[in-house]
Parts: sequence; structure tokens; C-alpha cells
Amino acid sequence: MNNKPNKITSPLFIFLTIIALLFSVYGAVIMTETGQANNVNRSWVIFYYQYNWLFALISLLSLAILIGLNEQYKLWKKSFLVLCSFIVVGGLLVANLMVPMMFPDRQHDALYISISEADKLLKEKERIYAVAINGDAVAYPR
Repeated sequence: MNNKPNKITSPLFIFLTIIALLFSVYGAVIMTETGQANNVNRSWVIFYYQYNWLFALISLLSLAILIGLNEQYKLWKKSFLVLCSFIVVGGLLVANLMVPMMFPDRQHDALYISISEADKLLKEKERIYAVAINGDAVAYPR
């Protein structure tokens, strides 16, 4: 068996590396303060949130194929492969496990108060997130 990369193997390896890293890091960025501070488009965040399992699957599948190609063709040093694996798995952990643990949703047990009560609790320049759906408006402190 020929263990030298061919014209397809090397570009495929690079493509899979980009996909694996991009999908995992993308989720880690948009689902954290970094994405919010950089005004990531809200539809991107919602799309990622709805399909995060697909992003994770594509990332992990790409990483698995990378590992297999590297075992056969030795395209990278093991240290690069370990670094790539760490970034992919770390990004997926941040986006899919740590964010929900650090910022749990409170949609089912949230305490709703009147505007006059909120005026007493919130400072003048405190930021809030305002959401209006079908005529119902709600504000959430940041």
C-alpha cells in the first residue's frame, strides 16, 4: 500500500482541518460574550443553537477522518493533530456544555415584575435585552 499523499489527499486534509476547526470555534465564539460583543447577527446565533448537534457531528466526523488520514499518510506531526483535536473538542465543549451551565435559561421559572418595580431595582444606565413577540414585550437585565 502506498503511504504517500496524492493530489487529493493533501487538499482533502486541509479542507477537513478547516471544517473541523471552523465549526467548533464558530460555536464557541457566537455562543459566548465574544460573539455578543462583536454584534454577531442574531439569526446566526439562532441557527447555530437550533442545529448545534449537526455542527458538532460534522466537526467530530471531520476530526475522525483527519486522524485516520494522518495515521495512514503522516501528514502532520502528532503534536499538531493533538492541538487540532484539543481546539475542536474544546470549542464544542464551550459552545454546547459550558455556555448552558454558566448561563442557564430561566424561561420556565423566571420572575416577572412590573415596570415600576423594575425601575426601583435597575440602575439608570443598566443594559437590558428587550423582546417583543406578538405584542407582548419583556425586558431582561443583562
